[in-house]
Amino acid sequence: MGLDVVFNRQQALDAGLVTKVVRNGTDADVAEARQDEERGEIGAQPGYADWLASSTLMVQVPGTNFWVPDDGIEVQFVLRARKSTGVYLPLTQWLKSKGIAWSEEL
Repeated sequence: MGLDVVFNRQQALDAGLVTKVVRNGTDADVAEARQDEERGEIGAQPGYADWLASSTLMVQVPGTNFWVPDDGIEVQFVLRARKSTGVYLPLTQWLKSKGIAWSEEL
């Protein structure tokens, strides 16, 4: 089970949190997934090709080279940050240093 760290999007961006948008798959990935769906391949997931063609907002964990997807809503970032990974401690230390409140949700 994961732990989500939830915090104010605008405050974090104003404090310098770095984000980027990445496409979930290449054109070749999308084409292959669509072909698998059309052929009825075992294991082909409905909607997977559409997901591959879409993009995800990624957030750089401050002070690291880790990038994690944002699962948040318009006003909040929601980042998966299990305490046993290299995400939780640097993220929460950065939030604390910037005076940004956060909550933790299972």
